[in-house]
Amino acid sequence: MRSVPTSDIARAVVPDPDGGGGTVGVDPDIIPQDLLRKYTEYARVNVRPVLRGSTFDQEKIASLYVALRRESSSSGGVPIAVRHIESIMRMSEAHAKMHLREYVRDDDMDASITMMLHSFIMAQKFSVRRSLQRS
Repeated sequence: MRSVPTSDIARAVVPDPDGGGGTVGVDPDIIPQDLLRKYTEYARVNVRPVLRGSTFDQEKIASLYVALRRESSSSGGVPIAVRHIESIMRMSEAHAKMHLREYVRDDDMDASITMMLHSFIMAQKFSVRRSLQRS
């Protein structure tokens, strides 16, 4: 994989991989750096997503906590703590902020649960990790 200087990405000019000296067409998936900077600044200053009890399933979080606590204690792994649940809440707010939403939705919560589960499982010992991945 070739590295492209930041200034070229900002101008959406990507060198020809064949080395012909030309440039390849503009990739619509590449966001110009100045636009990305403005987007993150706007989100940081103006967007404050709120976690409301009616916008996400509290029972889902509680059952996830109980199931992970039970599974990790029975298999001898690192137990899940309340701080993990608080991290899920913060990550869901960050996910909603990234999408410029006023409120945290279920898909924000699902994305944060997926990230936390992956991180929690990868932090376990190999034998515990294997049993957690199966269940």
